Amino acid sequence: MEPISALGLASNIIQLIHFGYAVLSETHKAYDSASGVSDEFADMETIAKHIQDLHSSSISFSTNQGGQDTNRTKIYASCNEVARELLTAIEQIRVNKGPRRRWRSFRQALLSVWRKEKIAALQKRLSSLRSEVSADILMTIK
Repeated sequence: MEPISALGLASNIIQLIHFGYAVLSETHKAYDSASGVSDEFADMETIAKHIQDLHSSSISFSTNQGGQDTNRTKIYASCNEVARELLTAIEQIRVNKGPRRRWRSFRQALLSVWRKEKIAALQKRLSSLRSEVSADILMTIK
């Protein structure tokens, strides 16, 4: 066997072991969790729900003030949309209680490992929008 082929084979084996470990780790976290998702995803879910609540209260505040700032409205609407997408993605990987929970935990762990990059991208977008909202609030206070 050529050295480069052996290196490629070893690399593939290491990737397979890493993937298997990630799936088993997520399976264990989801199975043991009361919410049906790992603590990391549960925290993201809480934050996304809070952002949606803030969005609805900011709409009522801006309506009561009588002013409509289009940039602020766009930023808050974007926050709400990303939060909704994040909640949908997390709901798709949630494990419900019931029969065959171990098997469903394994299947959902596979989904969560495959979708982890998408969820991380949504979290990053939400974080940058949150920074923009914070800057907007500071400017409003000044």
